[in-house]
Amino acid sequence: MRILGIDPGTRIAGYGVVDLSDDGRVFGVAAGVWRFDPELPLAARLGSLAVELARVVSLYQPQKVCVEQAFVAQNIRSALFLGHARGVVLANCHQAGLGVFELSPTAVKKAVLAHGRSSKEEIARALSSILGISFENLPHDASDALGIAYAHALREKIARAQGTTVDAMTDAEKKAAQAQRRRGGSRWATSDLPLRSGRKSKQGFEQFLATSSHKKPF
Repeated sequence: MRILGIDPGTRIAGYGVVDLSDDGRVFGVAAGVWRFDPELPLAARLGSLAVELARVVSLYQPQKVCVEQAFVAQNIRSALFLGHARGVVLANCHQAGLGVFELSPTAVKKAVLAHGRSSKEEIARALSSILGISFENLPHDASDALGIAYAHALREKIARAQGTTVDAMTDAEKKAAQAQRRRGGSRWATSDLPLRSGRKSKQGFEQFLATSSHKKPF
């Protein structure tokens, strides 16, 4: 199974591609960033995001796409712009017939390092060890996207082991969260088990699509 992770944005967006093998190992395939001219109108940048997303989907042919969930920090305007970018990604991936999933930043961090307070540098170092890939020249937006793809791959792995699907797992989690809130407890958070994948050498990993030669997707 091939999974595309997206860290959306209107100035810079990251993507990462991983393969989940039949025996449960996770391999890094590609990662990179799309940069958009901040001087261009928002509509033009969103249009470029849609074009670049379609190109990567066509090139790597993923079956599933996972996008980081929106969250509102101190900058409300940035959150609104992020919402526009997420909408482009979600709508276009759905129209392409791909399975579309979402994960919170905390859930991604838990999947990679088993706790939700990791820095971007820590996530990159952990993924480098797990996937056997050098992140020395890879922007954080790309390593974040690769972490999103990796986290979803672990959910797919867990679903396989449980004889269910990620959709069914998500439905069960939502019901558990609702039940927890009805009981007056704290907000129930999705937990990704800290499983670890097999490792792979850097061979076949492309950091930047614009400067790399491409092999036919497999």
